[in-house]
Amino acid sequence: MKQEQIETFLTVRETGSMAKAAALLYTTQGTISVRIQQLEKELGIELFKRHKGNRYVELTPHGHNFTYIALRMKDLFTESGQLRDLPATPALSVYSKEDINQITFLPVYHSLLDDSDRLSLCINNISADNVHKHIIDHFSAVGFSTEDCTYEKISTQLLFRERLVIVTHRSHPFNQTSHFSLLDEKDEIYVSWSSFYDSFRNHFLPDHKHPFIKIPSASMISSFLIDEKKYFLAPYTIASSVINDRPDYTIHSDSNFPYRSIYLIYRKEYPPQYRDAIDYFKNKIIDYTNTLRERADIHHCLL
Repeated sequence: MKQEQIETFLTVRETGSMAKAAALLYTTQGTISVRIQQLEKELGIELFKRHKGNRYVELTPHGHNFTYIALRMKDLFTESGQLRDLPATPALSVYSKEDINQITFLPVYHSLLDDSDRLSLCINNISADNVHKHIIDHFSAVGFSTEDCTYEKISTQLLFRERLVIVTHRSHPFNQTSHFSLLDEKDEIYVSWSSFYDSFRNHFLPDHKHPFIKIPSASMISSFLIDEKKYFLAPYTIASSVINDRPDYTIHSDSNFPYRSIYLIYRKEYPPQYRDAIDYFKNKIIDYTNTLRERADIHHCLL
């Protein structure tokens, strides 16, 4: 099976036309037809339905099934061609939500700057829904997620669970009684950490429909702590980082508050040139999570 055959199949699939595929690949329609016929003969299946009098073609059921294989083969051909250009230091891509990258594991990324001879990092902030997909699609990738999902090609490892907490000014009346009725919705700085967080918030603060402000990430919280009435809810590592330089604020925890789980995600199989770098990164992450044991509101579940 040749690279040009795979490229031709995917282009015909994309355009639905051998004539259009020929134009995109700078060849003749006859050449496109021959490549598809050769591929079908090699596979022993029909990939496209041809209709007389109709310039367009459509995938057969076998063609749909072969599409995933063809996409992976295209990646393999590309990666094979890039082997000679690979850097001496493996480049590792990390995919996660912004708050996990910029706060939870930022100390690990800083420590890895001293290990530039072992690996280089490319940090990517993406939505939680897309983390697993990026790990599946990239050989040189790892990621973090707050949800454990089952996929054939990737592994998930629970690193730790951290409790959700409330952060208020030390002079706030909530510090004396911990009555949720003392938390005014007009003073809440709201970040949606996850769907389960929203369920927790709606349970304890059912009347909070109009917060002071809704913001997309933890990096903006501190700038809105503009008076002693303002407060926010967040996972423990986020909360402690935000108020690290704000001694006038304090953290409230309760055994009824739920936990957020953090998972390390990586492929079950990856090329040899990335193995040492990925294993080294995984070990650095696990070593860091071990240091969190001294924090009372972190419950470890290292597997």
